[in-house]
Amino acid sequence: MFGFFLQKKQENVRRILSGRMNRRSLQQFRFGDRRDARGTQCEVVFVIPYDEQEEFPQFDRAFPAVSKDICFEGLSFIHAAPIEQNRMMIRLEGNDEPIFIACTLQHSTPLGFGFFQIGVHPHEVIRVAAESIQTLDTAMQKHVDQPEPALA
Repeated sequence: MFGFFLQKKQENVRRILSGRMNRRSLQQFRFGDRRDARGTQCEVVFVIPYDEQEEFPQFDRAFPAVSKDICFEGLSFIHAAPIEQNRMMIRLEGNDEPIFIACTLQHSTPLGFGFFQIGVHPHEVIRVAAESIQTLDTAMQKHVDQPEPALA
């Protein structure tokens, strides 16, 4: 019985990720450039770490990252620090409201110059309470103000 619920949750994650992948990759399909099951997906995502017991997401500790690619079974993002925590939640922009996906860490690979590619395996779409979204929005505000770009 539990296997059915797990499979249903994973199918829900696959549906959301494949929809995003198909929308972003439509032009690649038209021109025949797509040769891989993994599609480039570059957008700002928010990573929400869990507490030390890996039981509850810590919305006030969320941080931005840049997604790198996406496929039916996972996604990766670029971050300026390694991630060692096994469990996290990823916030993606949705059409009407944000989408929250519970994930586990697959790898944290150094790219050089202080950057890391973080690969995660998604497990389920999570419904998040309004007060948690408000806490996340407050945490995201500290990342909104960006410094002026440096002139070359």
